[in-house]
Amino acid sequence: MRSRYQWSLQAAPKTRVVEERHNVEITDGYIVAVKPNESDRDFHVIVSSSAKKSAVTAFINVEVSGLPLSGVDKDQFVQVRYQIRSILPDGSDQGTSYIILKQSIHVAIKGSVYFDGDHQAGCQHCPGRGVAKPSTVWEIHPVYSITAPTAVGTR
Repeated sequence: MRSRYQWSLQAAPKTRVVEERHNVEITDGYIVAVKPNESDRDFHVIVSSSAKKSAVTAFINVEVSGLPLSGVDKDQFVQVRYQIRSILPDGSDQGTSYIILKQSIHVAIKGSVYFDGDHQAGCQHCPGRGVAKPSTVWEIHPVYSITAPTAVGTR
């Protein structure tokens, strides 16, 4: 992506590029960490491909957007923020640093794919913490739906 487009904080594309213009779905993911109060008011949620900490896993950052100040219909943003708060254990929607969950939470997620060109994969200031750091700067942002699948439940 960086070789295809001019990508930096000062000169990123002003609109979503072709590669970002589609929605994705994770049907079998596990929340392992959350950072609830970024400066942009987004929830940064680290999702794993496995519920087992000892398993070889892939991680991705998904972002539940903060409420926009104006100019858009806020209903869907409010709904998704309600969904994430109802899934997380009490108290894990507070604080300003990553909270590693004691037990992963099984989830299904829908949203738009986004290339977060402000970061490098695995960098010190990138989303994630400890071993739960995504190896990519591709993320799902915004999230349109984040739910605990009722057929499987939380593992």
